[in-house]
Amino acid sequence: MRLGRPALEADLAAIRAVRKRVADEIKIMVDFNQALTLAEAKRRCRAIDGEGIYWIEEPIRADDFSGCSLIRKEIQTPIQLGENFMGPEQVAQALAAGASDFVMPDAERIGGVTG
Repeated sequence: MRLGRPALEADLAAIRAVRKRVADEIKIMVDFNQALTLAEAKRRCRAIDGEGIYWIEEPIRADDFSGCSLIRKEIQTPIQLGENFMGPEQVAQALAAGASDFVMPDAERIGGVTG
């Protein structure tokens, strides 16, 4: 589900509304669509850490691998990147930086299957 509303409280309310209405075995994944600054991402990711989220996708710019690594080290909820990697080099850079727990590359953007 998409997050990044103007207020953190609205994001929390949305998560809780969905969690209340779906079965416990349903995994909820959230996506900030690169909308947050590093400081705001840390604040929001910490706030949703206990909400039973499966992963947090792209809390900050997708190519800010060092920032994503910092967030990843500070929270328990896994971080997911990949759909905006441009070429196999960015995949390698993200992995080397420890920027995410999950990687979901877009095959077209990384140069196809061989990329």
